[in-house]
Parts: sequence; C-alpha cells; structure tokens
Amino acid sequence: MRYVFYTLFNLLLLTPTFAQSNKFQAGEILLKNGTQKTGYVLGQFHLDAPKGVYFKPDEVTKSEYVKFSDIQEVRFGETLRYITHCTQNTAQERCHWLKTLLVGKINLHQSASDEGLYFMEEAGTFNAIRSPSFEGTLTLLKRKCEGFVAPADAKFGTASLIQVVANYNQCKYPNDQTQAFYVPDTPAKWFIGPKMGFNLGNASIYEFNYYGQGEYSGQPAISPGLALQVRVSEHWSATAELLYFNRSFKSDSVNVWDIISPNYSKINIDLSYIEIPLAVQYYFSAGKISPFVQAGVNLGIPLNRSFQEEMFNATASELLRQPKVEFIGLGFGFGAGLGLNVQMNERTHLQVQGQYTYFTNRFRAESSIFGTGSAKSETPFKIPQVQLGLAWLIRL
Repeated sequence: MRYVFYTLFNLLLLTPTFAQSNKFQAGEILLKNGTQKTGYVLGQFHLDAPKGVYFKPDEVTKSEYVKFSDIQEVRFGETLRYITHCTQNTAQERCHWLKTLLVGKINLHQSASDEGLYFMEEAGTFNAIRSPSFEGTLTLLKRKCEGFVAPADAKFGTASLIQVVANYNQCKYPNDQTQAFYVPDTPAKWFIGPKMGFNLGNASIYEFNYYGQGEYSGQPAISPGLALQVRVSEHWSATAELLYFNRSFKSDSVNVWDIISPNYSKINIDLSYIEIPLAVQYYFSAGKISPFVQAGVNLGIPLNRSFQEEMFNATASELLRQPKVEFIGLGFGFGAGLGLNVQMNERTHLQVQGQYTYFTNRFRAESSIFGTGSAKSETPFKIPQVQLGLAWLIRL
C-alpha cells in the first residue's frame, strides 16, 4: 500500500524541466561559430559529465547530434536558457551546462548538475560562488563598487543571488537593464479534511456457474472518511483517502448449478472495509474554479464480510452439499473520474467528484459439488460502482 502511494507521489514530483525530459522540445541552438539552429532539441543538462544535444529542424526529420564543445547556448522559449562553460582547476578541466538566471552587463548562471554552484559572469570572466564564499563575495562586490548595497535579507540561494547581482549590475552600469530568467519553485501544499462519498452500483459473479451468471442488486451506501492531498504544482496533485466502505448485495432467485436443479437460492452479501483510494489529479486551469481529472487505485482492508445463502425446496442431502463460502484476501480496485475544485479562500478548497471504480474481492467456495471430497473453488466478486464525492480540504 505504501509502495503504491509512494510511486504515484514520486511520479508527480518529476518536474517538467527539460533537463529530465526524454522528448524533443521546441528550442534554439547557438553554435560558437555563430550558426543558429531553430527547431526541436533533446538533451540532458543535469549530468555531471555534460553531453551534447540532439537537434532536428522539424518533427519528422532524423535528428543530428551536436557536440557539447561546439555549443554556445541552448534556448527553450523565453524563460529557459543553458550555456556551456569549462573551468580550469589546476591541471584538470571541468565543464558544465549552466542555467542562465540573470542577463545584463553582468550575468548570473547556476550549474545544472550542481545546484549549489553559481557563476557570476562579467566581460567573459566567470567567478564561482558557493555557500562558504557567499559573505566574501558580498564584501568583494562592495569594494569593487562603492555604491553597491546588498539586499537586507541577503542569503545564499537563487532568489537572493539574483537580487545581489542585479544590484551590483545597477551599481556598475546604471543605464543597463537586467533580465531575470527565474521561475521560483512553488512549495508543495498539503491539505486535509473530511470526505463523504455516495456509492451506487450492482455486483456480479460471472465466472462461477454455481450461483448463476448475472447481477446482484446493491443498496446505495455512504462512505465517510478523511482525505489528504498534496498539491505539487498548479496543475498536479496526489491524494490519499481513508474511508469506511460498506455495501450490501442480494439476489432473491438465483438458479443454482444443474447438479441440484431445479432449485433456487436467496443470497445476501454484506461487505465492509477500510477503503484507501490513492489517486493522481490533473487540473485544467490554475483559477479559483478548476475542473480536473483523476485516476488511481483503491485498496480494501476487510472489517466484516458475510455470504449467506438460503436454499428453497432443498432436500437434506442438498443442504449438506451447499457450499461454505468465505471471502479471502484484500479488496482491490482501480478507477477514474472527473471533478471540480473550488477555492473558497487561501486555505480552504471544496472538491466535487464523480468517479467510476471497478472493485473486486475474491471468495472461496468449499463443497463436494466441485470435486471429490471437500473441493474448493475460487472466483472474484466484482463491484463496479459510481461514486459521487464531496471533500472539504483545509491547508495545513
């Protein structure tokens, strides 16, 4: 159970950054010889040993490989840029893909493979900045430009370094305008709150001829519980719920297997679980009212499961051969649905959901009908159901 949720959650944490992508994306490559290539680019920028990229002018043309040493800059849209840079450390050369954070007379870059390493570039000279040297960098900038003022809350980090370099650029080049290429990460937002579900649907035992093939009518039921959600971006979230699941099913005239026919049975099935739905949600917009789709799996931890059969007009010998039935194992299901998320205020969200879930739990029937002695037969009890849900989520 924990592994399934962990897998779903980690899938959401995969950022859309192209450094981790294995798909071609629209972009431009500027080569050191002055040539510019515009089309589609595929590359991995986060590797310690940087590699070149693949390029193709359109989606159908075969790609070509462009060497790292030939590239000056790679651009994706208006906000994402990478440059190549090699530093000489004693006798050893180390190369980097650098992500551009600020452009002006003085530029700021961040190593794509080492997020704790920054470079301030001025007139083609790159000066490395790490956490231990941050205070020394501020002191050095004050010496180089008398009017330089560091931000009051300056600390080692991307947002603060951008402001530091922008202030220094303004001090040295008052008429130069800087441009930032930085979109701050949105921290994950955790929500928790009550959840109420209304379940509809019948059940079936199609692979088991003894009890006939057909539907077992189900009574509508309410599933109260608790929902936990983590919103990792404007469009993605993961949810885990803890619900009380209770459903009853019956069939008043089941024509049993031919070996004891003509005979009819009345069957009542009661199932109750602690249900744990795990799902991924995608929001179509970032507004206060946003429709979304979701898909996931459902686990059922059994609390009580009963299977009662009443045979009509049965003889004593037939009653002796009546199967003994018990449900076995955990319940399991999967499903998908649609919903609407309404942001009531900064801390509170209301979610309305409609989902189709295919839930099953196996049962074992034991009787001499199935073979010599006391033979056993297993088959799934299937519960396809529609759930209408309402969740009130409060940010932690």
